[in-house]
Amino acid sequence: MEPFTVGALLIGSAGALSGLYYYLYGSQPNAEQLAAEKARLERLVFKAPLDQVPKDPATGLPPIVLKVITYLKSGDGIKYQGLFRQSGCQRTLKEMVAKIDNGETVSFDGVDTCTVGDILKYYLRVLPEPLFPFAYYTQIIQIEGNYQRDHDIAAWLQSVTHLIAELSPAHRALTQELFSFLATVAANEKQNWMTVGNLATIFAPSIIYSPPVPSDSAASSEAQGIAPEMTKVLVGTWTSIQFVVKCIEHADTIARVQPLTNTSEQHQAQAEAQAQAQAAQAQAAEEDEEDEEVGGPVVLVGDSTSAGASAGAGAGASAGAGADASADASAGEEGEGGEGVEDEGMVVVA
Repeated sequence: MEPFTVGALLIGSAGALSGLYYYLYGSQPNAEQLAAEKARLERLVFKAPLDQVPKDPATGLPPIVLKVITYLKSGDGIKYQGLFRQSGCQRTLKEMVAKIDNGETVSFDGVDTCTVGDILKYYLRVLPEPLFPFAYYTQIIQIEGNYQRDHDIAAWLQSVTHLIAELSPAHRALTQELFSFLATVAANEKQNWMTVGNLATIFAPSIIYSPPVPSDSAASSEAQGIAPEMTKVLVGTWTSIQFVVKCIEHADTIARVQPLTNTSEQHQAQAEAQAQAQAAQAQAAEEDEEDEEVGGPVVLVGDSTSAGASAGAGAGASAGAGADASADASAGEEGEGGEGVEDEGMVVVA
């Protein structure tokens, strides 16, 4: 079954909505019931596109996000040891999400700090389009790659501020507020033990990730007996974590970014970002075809002193770093991650 996205459903046919109603309630809806169900879906906050949900008029943020951040900053919650790393009560989280999606007002009185923090993590994780939309994924990887090569922070800031200026108002407002908030959390690391690196490891995989892999590509990878996309995912995760680290460190600069004033410039920038993403996907497809022609990727485990291992050492190191970072993120959240990938002695040869 395809992942449920509210945005796709609301612009879909009445038949799709009727099918969902039957799936949920076990009966065919009449016109009144169908209208009520559509109204209920339009009230949803979680899993709904960020651009479509109601916003706080003063900040441009979804009210629940603003409420969580305000609550944690107003008391000692921001100093809580293990904030965002430790998981709260999943049952309480589920109940609160259901109430919020039903339009009810929730109170954080008596709710443990980690559960309140989980609301923010969950909101970001289930967005149909990530905080940094798919069209910008390739651009972010390129920006961070350029920095890792040149170590030019001024050029990095120029590229990042331009990228954030291109975002839609809703995505830009939440991006700026999130990094400012995480910088405040990191400023209290002596109490909460949450360094910039820890926070980036937890949040980066939820706000920056590549578009879903087409099913035909996944089938081709499975037929080879190895997932060639895994190396790209691991390296991409490590790169996104490094990107978020610098975003938190330079949150003050990011908070001052203004939107593009010229609408045509914004449309052009978005078109360029989409074109870059499409070009990168086309290049990746060509590389996969080349891999198939030569018999697919080879994995060598053990002694890395051979000529083939030396040729792939750089890729193996990058993949291992990404795996370690992903494992750190998974270790801090109960039931939300997978097992880490052991990289010792492994060299990937493309």
